[in-house]
Amino acid sequence: MKLIKSIFITLFLTVPLLSFGQELSTDPKVNLDNPLNNHNFKINSVGLFINLGDISYEYRLSQHLTFGGSVLVGKFETKSGIYDFDIKTSGGNLKANWYYNDALSDSFYTSLYGGVLSFNVELKNSSTDANLSFSTPYIGAMTGYTWFWDHFNFSFGLGYNHAFEDDEAEIKVDGVSGTTTVRVHTKLALEVAFGWSF
Repeated sequence: MKLIKSIFITLFLTVPLLSFGQELSTDPKVNLDNPLNNHNFKINSVGLFINLGDISYEYRLSQHLTFGGSVLVGKFETKSGIYDFDIKTSGGNLKANWYYNDALSDSFYTSLYGGVLSFNVELKNSSTDANLSFSTPYIGAMTGYTWFWDHFNFSFGLGYNHAFEDDEAEIKVDGVSGTTTVRVHTKLALEVAFGWSF
C-alpha cells in the first residue's frame, strides 16, 4: 500500500513538472537548450552599394546593453564637372546599443556611437598630380528594430551622423604641400544589416 501511495505521489508531482518544462521549452521566447548569445557580428549591406565595407561587432554586457564598434573601409569614384576623383576612406567607431527587450533578441534598439573617418581624394583625369587627405571625427545616433533566429539576425535602423565641420586637410599639387579647409555635413544614417551571433 505504501509503495502504491509513493508511486501515486511521485506521478502526481512529476507529470505537472514535466508538462511545465515542455511548455517552457516550446515557448518561442524561452529556449532552454539555446540561451541568449553574447557576441554578434553584422555587415551593413547599405555600404556594399557604394563599395564601402561596414563590419561591426557587439558584446552583451547586461540584460539590455551591448558594447562594440565598427570598422569601415571603402574605395569609390566620383565626378565633379570635368574631373574624376578616386576616394579612399577608412575608419571606425565605438558603439553602445540599448535593447528595449533582452539584448541580442527581437527588440527595438537605440545606438549611440562616435569615431573617426579618414579620406584620401585623388584627381584622376588631369596632367596635374593632385590629392587631398583629411580625417574627421563624428558622432551619431540610430534607432531601429532587430530580429533574431538562433544565430542569424537582421537589423533595420535610421539615424544621423554628425561630422565636425571645417576640418583642416593636407593638399598636394605637383608635389607641393599645403592645407585647405573641408566641410563635412550631417548625413542620414541607414542600417540594413545581416548578422551572426554566438
